[in-house]
Amino acid sequence: MLGVAVVYFYLSAQTSQLEARALESGRQLKEELERLRAYSAQEAPEVRAKLLAERRKKLESAYAERTQALEAMDKGVLGRTEGYSSVLRALARLAVDGVWLTRVRLSDEPGEASIAGRATRPELVPPYLERLRREERLRGQDFSTLEITRPAPAQASAAPAAQARFVEFVLSSGGGEAKK
Repeated sequence: MLGVAVVYFYLSAQTSQLEARALESGRQLKEELERLRAYSAQEAPEVRAKLLAERRKKLESAYAERTQALEAMDKGVLGRTEGYSSVLRALARLAVDGVWLTRVRLSDEPGEASIAGRATRPELVPPYLERLRREERLRGQDFSTLEITRPAPAQASAAPAAQARFVEFVLSSGGGEAKK
């Protein structure tokens, strides 16, 4: 009888453990089914098709905007689209000993520009201007005004030897200095 009682208690404990495992498995199964239902509702073909249609509209709109911007750039509606780097490189190539630039102003409007600089001697300015005139990147610029000045001495009583050791020049087109 004692043996039967031991087997009975052993089987009772095993059954309790199996019932607890079965309840836990049932609970996990319910949770997974709920998650699957929520995911299915979220990713239903109708919902997914609607989301894809909205995304397509946004992409088509962005594409149309970019296409319009590219067309405007190609037509020159936006002004100067090639930038100024080629002009600035050309000015750098045109260096003349004793001449240096102090200001370069370029504009989106064709033919409007201003170049200011200094030269150690006034006779250096005309050769520099001739080099500018021959530069291909500056061909569209019609420089119509040239002003050469010698800066005034710092003091009124300064001797002629104390005069500035350079002349300043401003070359401009388009009826004055450029806007940019």
